[in-house]
Amino acid sequence: MKLNNCNIEINGLKSLCKSLVCYSIRTNLFTASSVLALYCFFQLIMSNELFAASAATIFILTWQIYTLDRIIIHPEDQQNFSGDINRIRFIRRNKKIFTVCLILSFLAEIVLIIFFPYLLIGVLFCFLYSIFYMINIPFLNFRIKKIPFFKPFYIGIDMIATFLLLAWIYPKTQYQWLTIFFIFILLVMNVILFDLKDTKNDLKESIRTFANSINKTKLIFSCQVISLIVAAAELTQIKCYRKGLK
Repeated sequence: MKLNNCNIEINGLKSLCKSLVCYSIRTNLFTASSVLALYCFFQLIMSNELFAASAATIFILTWQIYTLDRIIIHPEDQQNFSGDINRIRFIRRNKKIFTVCLILSFLAEIVLIIFFPYLLIGVLFCFLYSIFYMINIPFLNFRIKKIPFFKPFYIGIDMIATFLLLAWIYPKTQYQWLTIFFIFILLVMNVILFDLKDTKNDLKESIRTFANSINKTKLIFSCQVISLIVAAAELTQIKCYRKGLK
């Protein structure tokens, strides 16, 4: 009897955890939290400090951009949805709630900028850079996403530049430049894998990505191997750098 009760509790806990994870993914909180964690690591490695205002801003920015991208109806989103259908429908079905949340997040951003003016450049850069990805470029009627295989590098540059601008960090040493390069590669690998969910819809809109051009198994294996090598290289560099300081 006790064993059955224990199994019921475990299953209930698993169900709750699964629901929380799904909800965090649908609301883009999972993505924002992931970027926040990477930013905190980046800032600590680059400057040995962590600025709460910059961390809060990167979390808000990430959530805003991913939410706006889901509210905007892109041509590839009008196809038969694949694995991302629930998240897209969830946001559009609750559009009013997300619109209110977006307004509140913009107000929070304004307050942060008033108290910490150095955040303004990073916020403006991130928004302008991201908008060109989400909409057609004026007068050209062309989306950057249409450029074959360019998306991972575009987003990687956006993230790294935003990290630097929000933290007000200017790399000077070889250690800092290598750290930026390693994190950039990890971001690129992450975006490539993230594209796997949109392979069918991207193909229908003639959007060429690594995800719809390379065998899925080979792509996942390659990205994992590259990510592990890069992570090991960064950890080795950190260890050597700290030894040199002693």
